[in-house]
Amino acid sequence: MKRTAQTKHFLKISLPALLISFSLAFLAQIAIAQNQPTRSIVISPPTIEHTLNPGERAEGILKVTNNGTTDLTFSANIHDFIVEDKNGTPTILTDDTLSEKYSGASWIAVTPNTFTVPASTTKEINYYLQVPLDAAPGGRYAAAIYEPIDIIQVEGTGAGVNTQLGSLFYITVAGPVTENAEVVSFTVPTFSEYPPVTVATEIKNNSDIHVKPTGNIVIKNMFGQEISRQDFSGGNIFPETSLLYANQFFSDSNFKIGRYTAELSAVYGQNNNLPLTAVVSFIIFPWKLALALTLVIAIAVVIFFLLKRKKNKKETQTHTPTPQV
Repeated sequence: MKRTAQTKHFLKISLPALLISFSLAFLAQIAIAQNQPTRSIVISPPTIEHTLNPGERAEGILKVTNNGTTDLTFSANIHDFIVEDKNGTPTILTDDTLSEKYSGASWIAVTPNTFTVPASTTKEINYYLQVPLDAAPGGRYAAAIYEPIDIIQVEGTGAGVNTQLGSLFYITVAGPVTENAEVVSFTVPTFSEYPPVTVATEIKNNSDIHVKPTGNIVIKNMFGQEISRQDFSGGNIFPETSLLYANQFFSDSNFKIGRYTAELSAVYGQNNNLPLTAVVSFIIFPWKLALALTLVIAIAVVIFFLLKRKKNKKETQTHTPTPQV
């Protein structure tokens, strides 16, 4: 069937029109996406630490920064928190559910309780901390939680607690306390083909207060020479819980085939004078490469002996005298 002149004319007009329509629709979608509101919140400081005597008072400033494109209204509330896993993840508790031994929420107040942070601005909130006169020595823990009044999806940095954002308070009431931490495990894969090598450490805090070990991990070769060193540090370890650490030692020109030792040397405590030590040995040996080389050598030896045997057999046949009739 032949196209008429009218049809051809229609196609000539419609094709550019369709292209323009699709282009406009695409640009409209981009414009809509670009005009979508973005929400990003930054909390500072993420943690606050105070060491106070019974009856003492402290105060300070918390900041909420709205890096988004829309104004946000928050309510601020104080809750106790606890850490129950080995990754240091805080869990916010409802009122009166934390043991009085560690509860600090009733000691803290923030003002204002409700506030609006315009887009691209920072709002300062004041906090006030009062330690009761009869407070027992030890650690107390609480969090200032900022919750958007409107239900929104946010991206932010700070102390992330489930889907909430907040600042964590670590309060030490001065006085005689039990300080006792131990290295529960200090491990490295027994055999590694090549670096990196990961040193995994678990420290248990048996104290009445949180502890924050600091120190270093040193890798030594079989001759006792130091070949690598890393700082050992992390967050606070909540009382009666453990915390896992991972130090990864990457490829280093000093790592050769052989036996090595990893040595932990750290301290903790209010005076940073209580030791934490551990030692573990491991071997770096590229066994897959060694196996492949062994197979290649074995095959080469077999081929050599087969060829030699064939050559000897041929020479024997050549020199065998012909029987006389």
